Amino acid sequence: WSKEGEEEKIDLFMDAGRTLVADLDGDPVSVVSTAPGDMRYLRESLPLCVITSACTSRRARRLGIAKRLTAQANAAAALDGALVAALGAFDLGYYEQVGFGTLGYEHIVSFDPQHLNVTAKARVPRPLGLDDWQAVHSALLARARSHGSCSAYPPGLIRAEILSSDNGFGMGYCDGTGG
Repeated sequence: WSKEGEEEKIDLFMDAGRTLVADLDGDPVSVVSTAPGDMRYLRESLPLCVITSACTSRRARRLGIAKRLTAQANAAAALDGALVAALGAFDLGYYEQVGFGTLGYEHIVSFDPQHLNVTAKARVPRPLGLDDWQAVHSALLARARSHGSCSAYPPGLIRAEILSSDNGFGMGYCDGTGG
């Protein structure tokens, strides 16, 4: 069900945690992958199940297979200690059937930092690329956390996200250990 050349990205998502596969007449038709993480609730961190992918072939749509597989993935994560689960949903009504609620829409804004009107002189950032995925993951886990923030633990997920980006770029500061 994937495009040619996406094998590494898919392997990273599947290897990050638990992957459940459902078959129909011996053929795989649905897959749900999860990864462990945490969600900040006020000042404490709650164990989190991150649903990193949920895919179903056209052949198995509208049979309830993906819904059951997602419910099984959530149940397995709960048995492992997860208290909350999260996913990025494109079909809000569908995922409500397996216990997910909806939040406000996410607004994504991008801009070129050179257009900011700031008088302080910033250091020159360095470009971040695919080879920097481990440093990006470490920075993500070390960031200041506030209520509602989520972290997924497996570092391979960052590599998979970077691989998923078309024409993406990143800039950052690397101040050595503890920086």
